[in-house]
Amino acid sequence: MQPPADYRGLKTSNNQQPAAAKRLGPSDPKRSVAISIGLRRRSGAPPLPSLEDLAKQPFSKRPYCSREDFATTFGASQDDADIATRYFSDAGLEVLRTNLPGRHVRVRGTVAQLEAAFFVQLHDYEIDDTAYHGYEGQLSLPESLTQIVEAVLGLDGRPRFKPLNVPPPPPPPGSGSPGAVPVTPLQVAQLYNFPIGPTVAENQIIGIVSIGAAYNPDDISQYFSKTGPGAGLVQPTVLFPDPQLPAMSSNPVSSDYELTMDITISSSIAQGATIAVYPWPPNDPTAALIAAVHPTAGSPIPTVISISFGGAEVDPIGDSVMMQWSSLFQDAAMLGVTVLVAAGDKGCSGGNSAGRVSVYYPASDPGVIACGGTMISSAVHGRRGWGFYETTWNDSYLAEDPNRDVTGGGVSMYFPLPSWQNGTNVPPNYSTQFVGRGLPDIAGNASSNSPYIMVFYKINDFYGSGTSAVAPLYAGLIAIINCALGTPVGFITPTLYQLGVAGLVFRDVDDGMNNQVWGLNPPSPYVSSPGWDPCTGWGSLNGKRLISVLTGMSTQPPFPLIPVTILPPGFTLTWDGITTQVIGGFDDGGSIIIIYQWGVIIKIIPRPPVFVPNMPTLSTGIAAFLALVSLASMANATTDAALNESLNAARLELLRKFGDQMLRSVLTHEKA
Repeated sequence: MQPPADYRGLKTSNNQQPAAAKRLGPSDPKRSVAISIGLRRRSGAPPLPSLEDLAKQPFSKRPYCSREDFATTFGASQDDADIATRYFSDAGLEVLRTNLPGRHVRVRGTVAQLEAAFFVQLHDYEIDDTAYHGYEGQLSLPESLTQIVEAVLGLDGRPRFKPLNVPPPPPPPGSGSPGAVPVTPLQVAQLYNFPIGPTVAENQIIGIVSIGAAYNPDDISQYFSKTGPGAGLVQPTVLFPDPQLPAMSSNPVSSDYELTMDITISSSIAQGATIAVYPWPPNDPTAALIAAVHPTAGSPIPTVISISFGGAEVDPIGDSVMMQWSSLFQDAAMLGVTVLVAAGDKGCSGGNSAGRVSVYYPASDPGVIACGGTMISSAVHGRRGWGFYETTWNDSYLAEDPNRDVTGGGVSMYFPLPSWQNGTNVPPNYSTQFVGRGLPDIAGNASSNSPYIMVFYKINDFYGSGTSAVAPLYAGLIAIINCALGTPVGFITPTLYQLGVAGLVFRDVDDGMNNQVWGLNPPSPYVSSPGWDPCTGWGSLNGKRLISVLTGMSTQPPFPLIPVTILPPGFTLTWDGITTQVIGGFDDGGSIIIIYQWGVIIKIIPRPPVFVPNMPTLSTGIAAFLALVSLASMANATTDAALNESLNAARLELLRKFGDQMLRSVLTHEKA
């Protein structure tokens, strides 16, 4: 099909089918297909601040944009949209929607009309038992339109992403770690020290971008009923807010259990939040992400988005798709929306067919928080709260079974190392030696040995697992944090790395385990080690500790986080007969924040004048004085008589041991 002389090829549309794809024949010319047209940002608009630009700004000063300002500054222009819609209308296509902030036009037509509009021939193909329509070669449009259109999405409908998990069987006896048992999301929230309550995420909207639209509301009702696993929790409101995306179906298939798990886990954590689901059409997953990041007028606006699917970077996802998704993640960052993505369940290979080391996309995109997997076991509740053992998730190794799953992780072959990962020992990409973005960023319980109890097909005690569970788990925490702070935290990844370096909010997993699938190639070059690593990232998050730190950061002048030695090595305090020690802290320029081993965070205001950023350690006297002030702050803040008595005992112990040194230090400072 030869285009007219004034037509040009659309550079981003070059397309080849995978070698494994089987061509079945020409597509039915009468078949109706909807597609998305990506438009450029308005002419003359300033460049959208990059993720690196945002990362350079202190947490409290990141320049998030209102949706109105974003649309008029960084969206598509009405003139460009009019030119595009006029052309496609003249070609006989129905214009379904124009989304100026999201820079997309959605149109629908028959195969014959689409072939004529783009001067291309569509064929039906099959790969991995999945049929789809697609094309080879390049699309053509009038030359003036090629300056406006950045991408055409959905004209090639091959499956680029896949669900990361399928319903696991009950863990066979002896296949896991001793003490690993099924858990509810609420129990995991308790272990991770998340705030818990019926309104902890009140008025928050969690967006779930899903492969399927099928879930049975009765499963959710049964889960939250008086006899269900979520008894005592508030059942969420679940919306399918975009009428142009697939409608909710109550006849789920196995792959759609992920949506049930996403809803169950996120709403169990973020009590009081509303869940908005954005299922993507089979040929065009980008349409769902556009709807979640740039909802239409009158639709709910998520401040956190959870994604539990992906594809290996080494597989042919397509440059135009990745370009559009990365652009939308950049939009989300600028709008103050946090995006969390499952890092994958097939270990260091990403489940690719070639048996190569690979990470998953979109988890590898620097605009998202990539969520890896751990296994929790031996949870006990004692005087100081919950204690448990946490290891790298590798069920395949534990069971010596290549069919069991493993946390994803590794180094991107596309995205360069972002500045916030400098100094975290991210290795080069194993296959190409490219210095790329490392993932995951964080990790959480994902093992089928410690699976999440849920209801599916109306079956109580159905089990969910995988990093597909970790993304909604932490999406729930972000919703809680947004509620606590009264404002969205937005693009928080650089801050998490600052806190990771400072040793403040993570439970490090450094057991030396790798993320190789048992008995299969490729061998994993990655192991869990102290600090950040390509298996578990920084580890699991301490929810209340993170909220306390972010609260201090959001109410103080901008500052870089500076890891410091708050107390001399070996300095200990006694609380209620338990000896503990200060484990970290930082100076925010206006106050001192000290982290104690038992998880208490103390903020000392005003900032003691003797404590300066360039002073890496403190004298014993000043350190003891700061600890004394901290204990006094705790005593003043609590109404618990037993706790107050313990705090006073600790203060007396400090005065007895270090009173003279404190006095000398304070007098010395006053003379100066």
